[in-house]
Amino acid sequence: QYKEHKFKHWLVVFFAITAGNLLSQPISLSARKMKSIQIDGHGGQLLKGNVKFEQQGSTVYCNEAEYDPQSESLKGFGDVKIVNLDGTVVTGNTLLFDNLLHTAKVEGNVKLVDNTMVLTTPWLQYNTITKVGWYGSGGVIVDKETKLTSVSGSYNPANKVLYFKKNVILQTPDYIIKTDTLQYQTQ
Repeated sequence: QYKEHKFKHWLVVFFAITAGNLLSQPISLSARKMKSIQIDGHGGQLLKGNVKFEQQGSTVYCNEAEYDPQSESLKGFGDVKIVNLDGTVVTGNTLLFDNLLHTAKVEGNVKLVDNTMVLTTPWLQYNTITKVGWYGSGGVIVDKETKLTSVSGSYNPANKVLYFKKNVILQTPDYIIKTDTLQYQTQ
């Protein structure tokens, strides 16, 4: 009976997702337990235990989530982890994912690890289409020999530009730069 309910649930989720905005990519959801709930007066899903979903090449994990098929949004809670195809890993406490707006925001003890670089910040927002990511409440980036702090920062992979604003401090073994704005091209 549980397998039949789970199969019906998957069909409902699949049709709810694909019947939405055709420009959006369907979300593939899985969890140990799934339960129907009311979200803003319509049906939604509560997912608990080993929650996992995949979206445009990224795999997202968390302990618990609420999925709203009408707005195509998902709120994830506890041990949020996003693994991208390029190997970048983002961790944090909560996730707000909006499939229609193509945004993901991770909040609470956020850490982004990309090869040798580590970014820590209170929150990080990311556009799943443009791949542009940004923070605005302070961040620290540590690489092999450098450390950069700023109030806000962004990265645009299309033009390979890092942009930092407000109280920017770049420390290397050879020098320290203090400025209000710093733009850096990774190439």
